[in-house]
Parts: sequence; structure tokens; C-alpha cells
Amino acid sequence: MSSLSFAQLVIKDLLENASFKHAFVLNSNNTELKEALKAAKEALEQKGDFLIKSIDAKEQKADVLLEELNSFPLFEEAKIVILTNPEAFLSKVKENLKKILKAENNKIFLWAFSSALTTSQISTFKKDVSITAKVKEKPWERRARVEKKIQSFLVEKTIKVDGLSFNYILEAILQDEERFTLEMEKLYCFSSESKKVTFSQVKELISKEDNLNFWDLLDSLFKKDFRLTIQLIKEQVASQDNSMQLLVQLRSQVQMALLLFSVTENQYPEQEFQNQYPYLKGNFLQKKMQSVRSFGKKPLEKLLKDLFEMEIKIKSEGGNPNTVFPELMTMSLGALND
Repeated sequence: MSSLSFAQLVIKDLLENASFKHAFVLNSNNTELKEALKAAKEALEQKGDFLIKSIDAKEQKADVLLEELNSFPLFEEAKIVILTNPEAFLSKVKENLKKILKAENNKIFLWAFSSALTTSQISTFKKDVSITAKVKEKPWERRARVEKKIQSFLVEKTIKVDGLSFNYILEAILQDEERFTLEMEKLYCFSSESKKVTFSQVKELISKEDNLNFWDLLDSLFKKDFRLTIQLIKEQVASQDNSMQLLVQLRSQVQMALLLFSVTENQYPEQEFQNQYPYLKGNFLQKKMQSVRSFGKKPLEKLLKDLFEMEIKIKSEGGNPNTVFPELMTMSLGALND
């Protein structure tokens, strides 16, 4: 088995040859696929004077792809059309694409990246393209790979955790591997002083599946991406039927943010704040401070007031909380934008 990572294999296949070629890059592991896509783009930018066009088949029409593949670069050495999620419209363009890929051409190249396609689904193109594919991992293979990835990070950052904590981290990352960087960054920021993290601290820091959307929601809220905030609220209440619980969680986080403001203004003892929120320290605390300052104290006070009033309104007037809460939040956040 090759010791190269999937991204390195892709770079080797796509860029370490004298001439470029059309290519399909397939990997059911979306994290590895994104890493390979990023690495390919970066390597391409360093290699020479190329025009790079990126197309997401989920967001753009098939005609856009065909137009790009038939439009030669004016000044650059060559054009690379990078297509993601090709499965979204591959069946619509298969015949046209087959003709384009067969034609002799040293100026325009298609690189398609997919986590959904298999080699059999693109067999019609195999004579005209390079295919870099990784077969789907067995569950135990994936577990071993993720375990090794976490161990490497902990060793590199000299972070110490016990066996129980390590297994908790492993299970959380296995639920959604794309969270690896975020969760490990939180762990690193927290451990920057002591280099040792207890199990109770790990549970505070590392998100399990039921909390993942909530942290995304908070992130969008403090970045004032209110459209995404409302979308995530609707998704949460639709999937978990937890509107009142979500309201209370949000209110708790807004209260914490206002308390953090009070600490920065010397109106609340820092040590008392640390006792209440022991997981907020070091770089992690600094990032939190930056996000709440960016949001602003008055908007936070207005939002906290609205959240208290929402709870009273929902409980006193009845109706379906899963419908009423998103509507009230939409009005509240809309007023903050005015």
C-alpha cells in the first residue's frame, strides 16, 4: 500500500507529468477529497501561467461547463476547468462531454472531483481521462486512520489526554470528520497553558453529533450571518423538535457574551467568570472576545431581551413552538440589521 496521502497521490497523477490531461478524482471520503482539491489548486497556482475556472455542478447549469470546455484561454498557457459534484448533471452532459474529452486538445483540461461517483459510473470516459480513485474504506480502516490522525496531532502539539478522553474525541470526529480541524483547534487553544486536558474539559470542548449544528448556529449568529442562523434554527427544530431547548441554549450563550463584555470593561471579576466558564481560556477565550466585540454590546442586549420575551410569548399564546420560534427569531434578527 502506498505511503502517500490521497492528496499527494492526486498531485502526483495530475501535475507530475510533462503534459496535463483530463482527470476524474474520486473518493467517498469527503474530507480527503476536499484536501486533494485544495492541494491541486495550490500546486497549479505555483506551477505556471494557467487560467483556473471552478464550477460546482450543484450550483451552476451544465451549459456553463460545456461553454468553458469550448472556450480557449486568450493569454494563458492552458485552462483547467475544475468541476466539483459532477454527479449533479453528468447524465445530462455525458454525450457532449464524451466528444469534448475525445478531441485532441492541449489547451483546455477538465479536472472533476467527486465523492459520489464510482469508477463504473464514468467507465464511458476511461479511455480519455486519468482516474485517481480511492475505494470506500472499511469501518475499521477508517477508525484506525482517524485514530492515527488524532494521535499525530496530540503528539505534535504535546497535548496530554487520558484514554477515556481520547476515545471521546475519536467518537466525536468519527461522527463528522470535517469537524477535525475545528475541534482540534479548540483543544489546542484550551491546552496552550497546561498542555493537559481532563475528561470533563474534553466533554465541554468537543462537540458530539447532537451539538454540531448548534455550534454552527452560534458561529453564524456572532458573524451576523443571520440568513444562515435562521436556516440552521429551522433545520434544528425540524429534525430534533427542540425549539424551547434551543431558545434557552441561545439565551445562555448571549448572557455569557454580555458577561464577557462586563469583564473587558472591568465591571465583572475575571476570576469569577473563569469559575463559571472554565473551558474559556487562552487563545480560545481571545477568539470568543473578538467575536462578541464584533457583534456589539447593544445588539446583544437587544437580542437577550427579545429571547426572554419570545419564551413568554410562546408559553402564553400557545401555537406550535417549532413554527413560532423561527418566525420570532427572524423578526428579531431582522431588526438588528436595520
